[in-house]
Amino acid sequence: MKQRRLNGEALIDRTRLLAFSFNGRRYQGHPGDTLASALLANGVRRVGRSFKLHRPRGIFSAGVEEPNALVTVGDGPYREVNVRATEVPLYEGLVARSQNCWPTVNFDVAAVLGLFARFLPAGFYHKTFKWPAWVWYEGLVRRIAGLGRLNGMPDPDHYATRFHHCDVLVVGAGPAGLAAARAAAAQDQDVVLLDSGDALGGSLPRHELAALSRVLLLPRTTALGYYEGGLVSALERINEARAKAPQSTQGPRQRFWKIRAARVVLATGAIERPLVFANNDRPGIMLASAVRTYVTRYAVSPGFCAVIFTNNDSAYATAFALHENGVKVAAVVDLREHPGAGLAERTRDAGIALHAGCAVVDTRGRRALSAVAVARCDRGVTCLLPGSLRWLRCDLLCVSGGWDPVVHLYAQAGGKLRFDAQIAGFVPQDKAHQKAECIGAAAGQFDPPVQAPLLPVWRIPSWGRRDRRHRQWVDLAHDVTVADIELAATEGFRSVEHMKRYTGAGMAVDQGKTSNVNALALLGRATGREPAEVGTTTFRPSFHPVAIGALAAGRVDELAQRFRRLPLQWHAQHGGVMEDHSGWLRPACYLQNGETENQAIDREVRGARNAVALLDSSSLGKIEVCGADAAQFLNRLYVNNVRTLEPGRLRYGLMLNDNGIIMDDGVLACLGEGHYLVNTSSAGALNMHFWMEEWLQCEWRSLRVWIAQQTPQWATLTLSGPKARAVLAQLQLPVDLDGRAFPHMHTRETEFEGTAIRLRRASFTGELSFEIDVAADLGDALWCRLLELGAPHGITPLGLEALDVLRIEKGFLEVGVDTDGDTSPLDVGWSCAINKKPEDFIGRRSLQRPAMQSPGRLQLVGLLPADPNLRIPVGTHALDAEGEIDGHVTSSCMSPHLRRSVALARVRSGSTRLGQNVILDIDGRRHRAVIGPTAFYDPKGERLHV
Repeated sequence: MKQRRLNGEALIDRTRLLAFSFNGRRYQGHPGDTLASALLANGVRRVGRSFKLHRPRGIFSAGVEEPNALVTVGDGPYREVNVRATEVPLYEGLVARSQNCWPTVNFDVAAVLGLFARFLPAGFYHKTFKWPAWVWYEGLVRRIAGLGRLNGMPDPDHYATRFHHCDVLVVGAGPAGLAAARAAAAQDQDVVLLDSGDALGGSLPRHELAALSRVLLLPRTTALGYYEGGLVSALERINEARAKAPQSTQGPRQRFWKIRAARVVLATGAIERPLVFANNDRPGIMLASAVRTYVTRYAVSPGFCAVIFTNNDSAYATAFALHENGVKVAAVVDLREHPGAGLAERTRDAGIALHAGCAVVDTRGRRALSAVAVARCDRGVTCLLPGSLRWLRCDLLCVSGGWDPVVHLYAQAGGKLRFDAQIAGFVPQDKAHQKAECIGAAAGQFDPPVQAPLLPVWRIPSWGRRDRRHRQWVDLAHDVTVADIELAATEGFRSVEHMKRYTGAGMAVDQGKTSNVNALALLGRATGREPAEVGTTTFRPSFHPVAIGALAAGRVDELAQRFRRLPLQWHAQHGGVMEDHSGWLRPACYLQNGETENQAIDREVRGARNAVALLDSSSLGKIEVCGADAAQFLNRLYVNNVRTLEPGRLRYGLMLNDNGIIMDDGVLACLGEGHYLVNTSSAGALNMHFWMEEWLQCEWRSLRVWIAQQTPQWATLTLSGPKARAVLAQLQLPVDLDGRAFPHMHTRETEFEGTAIRLRRASFTGELSFEIDVAADLGDALWCRLLELGAPHGITPLGLEALDVLRIEKGFLEVGVDTDGDTSPLDVGWSCAINKKPEDFIGRRSLQRPAMQSPGRLQLVGLLPADPNLRIPVGTHALDAEGEIDGHVTSSCMSPHLRRSVALARVRSGSTRLGQNVILDIDGRRHRAVIGPTAFYDPKGERLHV
């Protein structure tokens, strides 16, 4: 393959060679190359396939705006997808490959879709794949469309975070940015200067800035977003050569910066805009500025024979750079009749043909660009003159449709934009809400004025009789054409935000950096509006894709979410499958003898129903409330009447927020006069303590109450099942365990072998149960003792999954599962308890609102499917006779005791519809179920009171 290296000066190290591979073939490049420049130097023109139609794609730009050359870099756990080849620094051993193609990038079976492009317009899948259901087609569509595929393995790299404060942050290190940084440093201000490039360039000497101690230089750093208070996030790329070496020797791969600046200067420059014409997406068609970058910086010619197509003066610099480096320039095609001063003469002096008042209207090339069609056009470029078409042979077409200032950060800072007709682009207007200002090209100020005089042209007319709008590409990343945008306008999507989502223009990895202005201008043409009237889409962070690992910056595993742990160590050592439950790491089940999780769950459920099970309930919140006004305080918090709770008694209760919505539930124990123990759910162990303290300290300051968080101090072990009393009796506690002396919903304080313990008769399984509170450091010893004593009775450890089956069989409520942010106590059958309580409580007034009293609210009921073996996914919609959504399933299980599936659901007016049918919609199929009471097992609670 013929090398395309030039002999001119460049910023690469020609004395060294770097070996790399692309799509399994080995190549060589130099230090200082990017993957894109090295591929171009080796004559690789086809690097990928387009998102939807799998059209061949080549390198289009030289920076962050690249829409085409998205590749997969690395192998195994180091594999990273959707990486711009233009931003990957070349290093020894780099491995990269094309993506979204099969079997190869040169022969992609899915490219046959291009033959049917006219029949696959924007939004076609929404209109086509309706019957019988989208899920039938989803897998195929996702395999055909899309980008790279994740490796599914943990990221072995590590990342860092850095916080920094400064007086002035300068984003962009071109001439304007360097000048601004030097001026600020001269005023003795702390300055940060960052730029996404490897070296801070521009015409000013960089060493002058480096010598200033108060200037922090951050090359290879991209500003991502502008937030409140002058906060700018940025990503610094430190070590992109992802070698399989210990990370301790490599340092962090990337560093995520959070910079808070008193003033932000945005010297972010401008991005060249492409021109829209037929077949403008072939490999070999590139931005003119990108070609100039490859020639002058990397000493690479992307082609052997070039044509320049422009509507402004800036592209002429590319023609002269190619000519001066020995690359043939076949012609400059200028839409304008009269180029800028002196350009026509200089072009002809260089022996380059100039076609003024002409346009490139089409291209040829099966594997890559081989020729372009040029035709003369009228002054307004609205039509082509008959008989003027000619074909020019070339393998490189450099296009320039003007320049768009990079105003993303400015807009995020609250700045408004206006359309500047002189440059045909959007520029900053007035001042931003925050202290951010644009300078240089980012403000639409070009020096020299490389665009003027510019002829704004948003679409080149088709030649011949055939209309080629469906082959005129506006967004290369998403295969969005002129025809797609006009279709969006025809179907009523006049808003630029609606058009964006309907067509996909400006979405995904490139965020429309090269397509947005063309797209919105074309929408304006289709709807009879000027670009200024159409406006822009919202500029949201981040400006550039960022790895989630960089955002996490080491906050993974335990550092990402610090689990609360049970005081017992026994579980993980004896087959406990530890899972996150409301922020606690708890055993879901206990695997034995190679059994599956479902088999273990069924075994544990049967053990609790038929013998005895032992559950670690230590995660339940335990909050002690003491004081002369403790009863009054709790009475205001609980729906239940706490004043009537006698010492030694328990009461199940609900707590509401101000809107009358259920926040938490649990068992409340009266330990003595003015002394209460509040048991909350595991999720509410912390939140309910904060909630109580807020009311006590901020609203009811006169109450004499003390609150103590006791959850970590106690381990709670629960014996549950018909043989629970027999096992507990073997501890020989000084407590009469008989059902009449110690009935259900009572509590006792005693001691065991000199240690204080608390006993409660409360049950979440529906079986005879004893909850035992013991000092946390003695939890393991008591657990093992109970297992030993219970072995002759068939005792089994009980995990959370089995507990969930047991409580669903009983119809017990689980807050946060069977409730949501709209569930009131009236929806779960608590109207009677509320009516009996004479005093006020938090949320009571809200329950009187008409919306809360509406008979059509979703109410908790039980569901019995007609098919007893039907597995019902949580969230399944319940439909009425007309097929309208009537509710949804909140909990479901396959009950080994009842030998059928059962479910809890919230159904509209459910309490008045017992015995009626609903339809469950599961994977497009409909199944009948009967509405009934929530309790499926022992509805009278006889097994609780033995």
